[in-house]
Amino acid sequence: MIAAPSRAPAAEYLDLAPFGRMTTFVIADGRADAVEWDDERDVREVRVRYRSAPPPDAKVEYWFRNWPYPPPRMPTMEDPVDDLWQGKWLVAESSRQCSGSQCVYTFQPLTEGENSLAKNLPGSRYRRTLKIRLISNAGAPSVSSLQIFSETTQAPLSVRVELGRGEKDTVWTGSVEVFNGFLRSAQPWGFRPGDTFESPSGWRLRTGSQLKGLILDLTAADPAPAGSQDVTIVTVKATAATTKGDSSRTFSFSVADLKRGPIDIPAFHAYVTDARTPANVHTVARQQRIRQLIPLEPEQTYERASREIPALDAWHRENGGRVYLPLAADSSWQKFAFEYGGNVFISKHGTKAKGKELARLQWEGDRILWKIGTGETPYYRDDRHCSVSTLDSYLPVVTQHWENEGLSYAEEAFATLLDGPLSPEDAGRSEETPAVLLIRLTAENPMRSERRAHLWLSLDPGEQLSTAHNRVESVGDARGNYEKPRLRAVVSSADGHWLKERGEAVHFSFPVPPGGTNTLVLKLPFVSDVEGQGAAELERLDYDSQRSRMITYWTAIVQAAVRFTVPEPKFNDLLRSLIAHIHISTTKDPKSGLYMVPAASYFYDLFANEACFQILLLDTLGASKTAMEYLETLLELQGSRNFPGLQRGPPDAIFHGAKVDDVYDYTAHNYGLDHGTVLWTLAEHYLYTRDRDWFDHAWPHMKKAVDWIAEQRRTTEK
Repeated sequence: MIAAPSRAPAAEYLDLAPFGRMTTFVIADGRADAVEWDDERDVREVRVRYRSAPPPDAKVEYWFRNWPYPPPRMPTMEDPVDDLWQGKWLVAESSRQCSGSQCVYTFQPLTEGENSLAKNLPGSRYRRTLKIRLISNAGAPSVSSLQIFSETTQAPLSVRVELGRGEKDTVWTGSVEVFNGFLRSAQPWGFRPGDTFESPSGWRLRTGSQLKGLILDLTAADPAPAGSQDVTIVTVKATAATTKGDSSRTFSFSVADLKRGPIDIPAFHAYVTDARTPANVHTVARQQRIRQLIPLEPEQTYERASREIPALDAWHRENGGRVYLPLAADSSWQKFAFEYGGNVFISKHGTKAKGKELARLQWEGDRILWKIGTGETPYYRDDRHCSVSTLDSYLPVVTQHWENEGLSYAEEAFATLLDGPLSPEDAGRSEETPAVLLIRLTAENPMRSERRAHLWLSLDPGEQLSTAHNRVESVGDARGNYEKPRLRAVVSSADGHWLKERGEAVHFSFPVPPGGTNTLVLKLPFVSDVEGQGAAELERLDYDSQRSRMITYWTAIVQAAVRFTVPEPKFNDLLRSLIAHIHISTTKDPKSGLYMVPAASYFYDLFANEACFQILLLDTLGASKTAMEYLETLLELQGSRNFPGLQRGPPDAIFHGAKVDDVYDYTAHNYGLDHGTVLWTLAEHYLYTRDRDWFDHAWPHMKKAVDWIAEQRRTTEK
């Protein structure tokens, strides 16, 4: 427990209430007033003067969702932040001291009994929040005055603001405002006859050879604790009139910046210093502006930028696990995740499987992981000694390299379909055709004598495996036997054999000649119901011919959309990779045939606005046919889902949902910004293509969307 520090008198602390705004909330038996800020405040104490006797059960509540935040760490994707709309009220554990109608509520050390995230900042005596309110069982207390304090203290400070520095014959008029502090007084500085000063909100001066401006006496904040938002900001709202006309000279500055020296604002001919500093126009040489420094900076390179950006830890993601590369046929719902280190997993939720397709993924829980080990003792690259690359730096053929027991291993993988065409546009393709991940494991022997390479295969969660010739079947999970075996893998090798044929791990060995290489092929079916004729076809599936077919397909897809190159090869690879990745991420819904374009291959359903950004990129690159097919989903599913808000009228006009039916619903979240983004993208598609037939098809949907917007505007006209 943290001991409470002794407090100075309240007058020495900055009252935060004047810098918030009063809002009203509906509560169970009436309405309650609250103070809210645009920036989070670290509140420690609330002082209240009631209009009558203090309610004995009055409580202070604060707005909560994500605070206290977890400590900063790497890697990270997004830092949490609270907002004014999403969250709930929590009662702050506090002590109360009252004298007459005035009460002081002092917060007690933070505990998990009060705040579920208290473990991130245990014992804190402040509450970081955007809103504070008082409530009691009798309803909203009647309050005559309210003060809210953090640890921020206040102190006097005088600053000099020079206006018109370096210019002549310019007439300045304006006023001064202070936020998170107070303007005690303002005085003219260097004014001459013809200049006027009525108050901080009304002054006029003409620049010339003499220094002129304002002396501002402030009550300024000394923010606390570290990271506090209680920073005093001074705003000079000014207009400058010259022979060329009027121009705005409004600017703001933080008084905290004065601790590092004068603040020079050359674009606005303003100069701010501590008033105790002697005023002399020649004391400070103006530094070069950022735009003047740019030509002096060396040309940026990929190598330099990559040195300055912390490297991504491929072995540890923010939410756990390793970085993985999604591998799938174009727009297939069957997406493998090929991890750094060479293991493979499938997540039912991550691959967005639904309905009867989901029923074909038969294993315990959400995720199944194929663990692929090498060596007499299984080695899974947990020491991170592994490198990863893609074919030609952009094609979805991934190779991982490692050393183990004197042999060099290369594991190459790509995804294909068991039969039928690869293109989702081909009428002969069925979305029910099983996808297969083909893996070629190559062992290289640098020694002068033959060595044996080893493959270990197991599953997580663990299953009882059994081998039959070249098949690896699961005969049961941890809870018991399956009704019939489920094919989990096929191992093809010309001269290898099984060393362990049953158990939670199976073990295969094959010879590697001196100074030479040998390979085996591992075939992983995506669905769990490959049997009979399908299993026989899987055994016959040829690695080399499938590899050639797949490379030809993806090369054609990518090259058709490569419209530019730049001198940096990495950026060209990024463009080519991105085109392939959009196609891999996309799912052709097995039920409707519509294309769902998420923002990521795994664990991400469809945000319509983020689909639009990808579609617009394809349009920009000339892939207008693919863009049109992706847009058709948004047209066909217009109005399939509403989003929250105060909008009126039928939701059938809203561009938001990606819902085919109650089962096949790909809508990711209640984004209220989808509607306008989709409408804009439809218009951009027509701008790029000038396809009148498409526009005639799309216009009824677009007009309905436009009319819906007009209807919403009419509701707020007054």
